[in-house]
Amino acid sequence: MLKIKGYNLQSFAIGSKHVRAFSLDNCSGIIIDYVLAECGAEKSPFSAEFYKQISSGEGAIKLHNTGDTASYVVTRDSIVLTQKTTSIEENLEEMEVILGQAKHVIPGTLAFMKNPKAKLLGMVWQFTEAQTAKRERFNHPIAQDICKRLLKLDLNGKEHPSETNVHLAFRKKLLSGYLMHGQNDFLNIIINVGDRVINELWPDSEDTQPRTQIVEDTRVGYVSIDIQVFFDPRRTISNKAIEAHWAECHRQKDRISELLKGVGFETEE
Repeated sequence: MLKIKGYNLQSFAIGSKHVRAFSLDNCSGIIIDYVLAECGAEKSPFSAEFYKQISSGEGAIKLHNTGDTASYVVTRDSIVLTQKTTSIEENLEEMEVILGQAKHVIPGTLAFMKNPKAKLLGMVWQFTEAQTAKRERFNHPIAQDICKRLLKLDLNGKEHPSETNVHLAFRKKLLSGYLMHGQNDFLNIIINVGDRVINELWPDSEDTQPRTQIVEDTRVGYVSIDIQVFFDPRRTISNKAIEAHWAECHRQKDRISELLKGVGFETEE
């Protein structure tokens, strides 16, 4: 995927939505045992004791590591595998490993749920500023740039944007379906640009406050890119589907880079 100058990849998620499967209620323990057994297994992309904490309730399962930087959440109608960084300076680089983890457990989990038909498969990249900078309390550079370039707002000298969030969602037709030739699958591409409170991104971090030298509402710029494929007709998520969507996301890199450059971001290969 693309890189954004001055930004780190803060999180990456792979997930799917499927027709609601109440069978999860009867096999939640089996799914937990299955995922935990894969941690440290031969040829598994999960290290031993990768997930150390488990919670389950009505219609949902969550497995996560001690620092909650890696999680696997299964509900009656969705599955999401996520990994994120521990601090603002860190850059997430284990993309192929995370992809391998998703391919390893998502199809297997769905099999225990009797393979409910998928509505969509998505991948989400979230980038955040690589470091905080001193700035006027009511004048956030990212917010101001968005106002001028994208929204075409011209504020006067006493007006300063302190918070901005822009959401763009658009659809793109695929020439052919991933798994079935001639099917009218399409991409839904969602781009969010704005700023978020640093303690929302890295909650309870021991070094957050000393680094920012500021109050709890210190904000950092972020860019999130969510690329979803909607299946027509609905079908089962497989390794092949995940690999195909990964490849399609990378084919969209130049177009997304073009859009981001239009609002002041410098992208890299």
